[in-house]
Amino acid sequence: MTAPNPEVTADQVAGFPAEAGQAVRELVEEYEARQSPEARLAKDADKLECLIQAREYQAQGHEDVPPWIETSAAALRSKSARQLAEACQQVPPRQWWKAFAEAYPRLVNPRSQPTKPSQVEADVEDEPNRTTPHEARKH
Repeated sequence: MTAPNPEVTADQVAGFPAEAGQAVRELVEEYEARQSPEARLAKDADKLECLIQAREYQAQGHEDVPPWIETSAAALRSKSARQLAEACQQVPPRQWWKAFAEAYPRLVNPRSQPTKPSQVEADVEDEPNRTTPHEARKH
């Protein structure tokens, strides 16, 4: 049996200084309740990771993962997370890694641009600049 999240978090931060422990407990509570855009995004990222892991297991021949994939996808809240989940379910995991390997040189060296940008790159370029959660908290 798994302990409730507040108990797990309390145990994990038991050795922390009081102020740091309280900050972690508050962030975990915010995350679990999806109280902020950052918490909702983090929860979607967590569910996407579960879905991706299940798809990789499925590609390795495990047959009992569809319920895991379905519950992970059903828990997603943001449009972009649902779109990523749909793409992950349509494209075999081996192709994800192949596309990443091909894009990696451009990711680490932005000056090395392909002759024709991919659709993903075009979609990203169309999005407005957004501050990161860390930058937003500075203001």
